[in-house]
Amino acid sequence: MAMVFGMDPDTHPRELVKLARNIMTGTIPPRIVETGPVKENIVTGSDIDLFEFPTPLWNRADGGRYIGTYAGCVTKNPDTNVMNVGVYRGMIGDKNHIPIYMYRAQHIGHHALAWQQRGAKEMPIAYVIGWEPTLDFCAGSPVPMGVCEYDVMGAIRGQPVDLVKCESHDLYVPATAEIVIEGFLSFDPATYMQEGPFAEFTGYVAGERNPRPTIRVTAITIATIRFCAERSKARCRKAIPKMRFVARSCVRRLPGTCSTALAFPASPMCGGRPSTAR
Repeated sequence: MAMVFGMDPDTHPRELVKLARNIMTGTIPPRIVETGPVKENIVTGSDIDLFEFPTPLWNRADGGRYIGTYAGCVTKNPDTNVMNVGVYRGMIGDKNHIPIYMYRAQHIGHHALAWQQRGAKEMPIAYVIGWEPTLDFCAGSPVPMGVCEYDVMGAIRGQPVDLVKCESHDLYVPATAEIVIEGFLSFDPATYMQEGPFAEFTGYVAGERNPRPTIRVTAITIATIRFCAERSKARCRKAIPKMRFVARSCVRRLPGTCSTALAFPASPMCGGRPSTAR
């Protein structure tokens, strides 16, 4: 946390608390840009398959594979257009659905109610996976209702957050994020999917397995540079334009394309299916 605030890593926690009380009240509005690394690979329609990601079963007690753990979950108030970034766990339901755990009292719940009062059947939503630690810090902090977390992130960073528009709707996400999963959260109980339980960092298993509001995934954008060395980026983008690249590069090295791709153990625990299936 000291490094997030630009302080010496050995700064005493008491000093960090004092700093956080001040810096969390500051705001620097984000900056809208045309594009960014996260737009290098865009997956839509029938190409979407969440099982292509090497999402592990984090704990034996978990009800499924959680792709949304400490990711930033973006929604907005349709009346004010103020966006919110929160932390709401999301489990892979099937290849293009993510049931999430949320409460009506949370900011996402207020947004959902506002959309429903307008007669909407679903609301836009996006998971941001892989960005600067200020995103998750602010997403998990008590930023007041009506204040956009992107503004607070800007204050902590000392410069605006560069945002790009989503492919499926008018939410905005960090241009340099690694992965963004876009979609729509349905309000219809008939579309709910089973979610939970999930073992939390405190050592307890939280939440029973119950039907939860579910995201219909409509697009996934991925930054190629996060998975390839700079010298291999162009070859990887040309050879593997779809999201299948992510799973293969993580499970095993890509012959003839990316010699520096991440190499996770080839195990059925890595992703929704055995890695040897491809």
